Amino acid sequence: MRYLALFIFPFVLSSCLGKNKMQATVVEQADEFGNFLKRKQYDKHISKMAHFVYANKEEKAQLKENLKATDKYNAQRDADLTKVSSLMNSEIFENKGYYQCIIKQVRSYTNNFATVNSNFYLLAVSKDGVNWKFADITGLDIKIVGMVFKELHPDLTVALDEDDKLTR
Repeated sequence: MRYLALFIFPFVLSSCLGKNKMQATVVEQADEFGNFLKRKQYDKHISKMAHFVYANKEEKAQLKENLKATDKYNAQRDADLTKVSSLMNSEIFENKGYYQCIIKQVRSYTNNFATVNSNFYLLAVSKDGVNWKFADITGLDIKIVGMVFKELHPDLTVALDEDDKLTR
């Protein structure tokens, strides 16, 4: 029995270490995704979006215009995106060839008077667990997300804070 435990332990340990590395990778890339907005690098931000977010070049161009309009709106109110921080909000699941999880991203906007934190929820998807793409699902019912992303794991849920308005 002791030999069996010695044989199995390395596999369990490497599986846990692999999961931790995958979690660190997705959080790092989610931060990068948000920081592209902070630096107004719209094309890079859009390049990190999941394949189902836009269907064609026209929708991609409209997304870019919407991002610019949001920045213009914030500038008119002297609000700057000053900080982005991301953290795991769910386990990483695998379903139909995709690793997937929910990331909570807090974006801090600052003006002359205050800093306001806004919570965003991102669906992160990856084929290899190394290169992640994101879809902002803030305010969406997870069932609606599953209608667009057919590979959504049935156990994937969003853990909400008291002040969040998402539905499940």
